[in-house]
Amino acid sequence: MKFINHNNYPNVELTMKTGVNNDLIRDILNRKLDGAFVTGFGNHPDIEQIEVFKEELVLIADNKKVSYDSLKK
Repeated sequence: MKFINHNNYPNVELTMKTGVNNDLIRDILNRKLDGAFVTGFGNHPDIEQIEVFKEELVLIADNKKVSYDSLKK
């Protein structure tokens, strides 16, 4: 991912905040955030959704043997 060099835009303030999708979407709708990185959430008439990148989702676990079938239960 390419990041913007702050020296080129000294008057732009960027703050990163973590949260769950629903909270971030609510904050955008309430104008508390200008934008957010979230997983896809469907369509909303007041939000523009742009795919920025695709991320690989992985499952991690302790070193005990865990089968995929046991996780589906």
